[in-house]
Amino acid sequence: LLLSCLLARCHALPFEQRGFWDFSMDDGMAMMNDEEGSGLPTPTMPSIAGDPPMEICPFGCQCHLRVVQCSDLGLSVVPRHIPRDTSLLDLQNNRITEIKKDDFKGLSKLYALVLVNNKISKIHEKAFESLNHLQKLYLSKNNLVEIPRHLPHSLVELRIHDNKI
Repeated sequence: LLLSCLLARCHALPFEQRGFWDFSMDDGMAMMNDEEGSGLPTPTMPSIAGDPPMEICPFGCQCHLRVVQCSDLGLSVVPRHIPRDTSLLDLQNNRITEIKKDDFKGLSKLYALVLVNNKISKIHEKAFESLNHLQKLYLSKNNLVEIPRHLPHSLVELRIHDNKI
């Protein structure tokens, strides 16, 4: 019996890969959409159903459960490509000097924005325009000389101490 098994294996043909992408042709998209993988999303791969690509966390930041933490990174500007479903954005302890008009564009689900301990001296009057759900805005320890205009009506808490106001 053992001898017949060994002989059968000897007659099997070796694996022959015809092209680089042949491995994906067998299971195709089943392997790519396997939910038992590492748990990390594939950043730019669109879904099969035509949904938009999955969003990635800005470089150096930590993203978990709609919280984006970009604190203590020495950033001089607000990072781009913040996931649209972000509810808390932490940008404290950086070197951001200005908040521009489109820095938070598309972040309509943002609930809390932490900009404490930066070097912010200028905030564009429309910077918070699309933040209809923003309730907490922390701007303490910056270089602001006036309270920002056009704050969202949804705002419940504004912390702005230790500025030049």
